[in-house]
Amino acid sequence: MEKVLDDMYRINGIHVTTESLNKAIRLYNTNRALIEEIYNIRSEYPWRLSAVETYYLLRAGLAIRVEEHNEILEQVLGHIQKERGEPMDNIRVVVTGSFCEQPPIGLIKSIEMAGCYIVDDDFMLGSRWIIGNVADATDNPLQALTSAYIHQSTFSSAYYDVGNPKGKRLADLARHRAADGIIFSAASFCDPALLDRPQMQKACDEAGIPHINFQYHENTGQFKVIKEQAGTFSDSIKLWV
Repeated sequence: MEKVLDDMYRINGIHVTTESLNKAIRLYNTNRALIEEIYNIRSEYPWRLSAVETYYLLRAGLAIRVEEHNEILEQVLGHIQKERGEPMDNIRVVVTGSFCEQPPIGLIKSIEMAGCYIVDDDFMLGSRWIIGNVADATDNPLQALTSAYIHQSTFSSAYYDVGNPKGKRLADLARHRAADGIIFSAASFCDPALLDRPQMQKACDEAGIPHINFQYHENTGQFKVIKEQAGTFSDSIKLWV
């Protein structure tokens, strides 16, 4: 991180101070808290904000200032705290494995159109990587960021979490979101996700959580097969689970 700050100075001539770093940490603490609150409301009322709308909302945060993004998140939060839309007879699923490569919007739409409410996901994992707040009033904000990364990171196949298995954390997340099942959706050739999948599926089996899996390409244009798989999964849970 110190090297990154030095590189930034060579590009724009601006020294990053302790005060400015602490300010940025506070802004992003607020950002993550707002995102988490939106996910909490969606978990209980998923029809109020679709997974596609949520994806666009988080993706926008990568292209605008965090202050502006926080304002938008607050506005959205105000809207979804009130009833909007109509609940449907959909199952509730957690989608995992997509952290490596952002899925096409058509894939997310296909899962939703197949009768699935996506109540949690790892589509925009960078925006939700740190769980909780980072210390924002220290003399060494880089140390605070480092500590948060080591001790407060979410689970991902890109992160080696000794003593806290990813499969168990996925099963715990599914229970926390009251999910009916889990969809493993990984980009083709994403070795971390594909290699971790068997152990994570085993954890789901041990927890009694139904699951399916498929792979996708970033430029996939036809989602009929994925929609049929997700639809069959939804129907099977409605009928037999």
